[in-house]
Amino acid sequence: MANTKFTLDTRDTITHDGRKLYRIKALKNIGLHVFEGNLGGYVEHEKNLDSYGTSWIDVNARVYGDAQIADDSQVSNFAQVCGNALLSGNATVFGQAIVRDQAKVRNDAQVGDNAQILESAVVTGYSFVRGNAIIRGAARIHQHARVAGGLIEGNASVGQYARLMQGNARIESQDDILLQAPVGPSSDAITAYRTSTGGIELAFGREFVGTLEAFREMVSSRFAHADQRKVLTQLLGQASLVETWFTA
Repeated sequence: MANTKFTLDTRDTITHDGRKLYRIKALKNIGLHVFEGNLGGYVEHEKNLDSYGTSWIDVNARVYGDAQIADDSQVSNFAQVCGNALLSGNATVFGQAIVRDQAKVRNDAQVGDNAQILESAVVTGYSFVRGNAIIRGAARIHQHARVAGGLIEGNASVGQYARLMQGNARIESQDDILLQAPVGPSSDAITAYRTSTGGIELAFGREFVGTLEAFREMVSSRFAHADQRKVLTQLLGQASLVETWFTA
């Protein structure tokens, strides 16, 4: 069946990574923000962009190799998708992010800034990867996880609302991360992880990121009143569990 969604403009080409890329042009209205005649980004082949759904590649973005942008997924800003990478569902890649090799970004996941999703890594399930994060190997980011930097590789799995908001995480396996939830008066999560220097950091709730010692000092100060003793005991107990996990 003929492609009635977009066409390749053979007069508007660039050479990128040794490949000839063609600008796309919408043949009809696509979704809410792309209208007939609008120009998009650059692709190597027509198969790089699904001819169905509302998927689209923005003006400065580039998709090439055997990569595919499917369903309702979007590539915008200066992002690049290449190799055999796949975007599907409502996935979004933006900024100067790179998705390549056999990597997949699925469902409602977002990848932005200077993040790189490489090799066979998967980002899925409303997760958000940004900053200078590198996700590679067979690592999996899922279940609303937030990753803002660091290196996650191997068979590591980061999910269940985990928060890695500093740029110095180094997670190679499940031994390098521990998630505890719900904890505290607001049923928050504690995400503890190994850093690039071999130390341990914790993210707690939406505000705290720091060392194990700083966490103990923070909760001892915040929950110092007698009527908060139960909460304090619980959180200090969680800190001890974190210490045991990473030192056993």
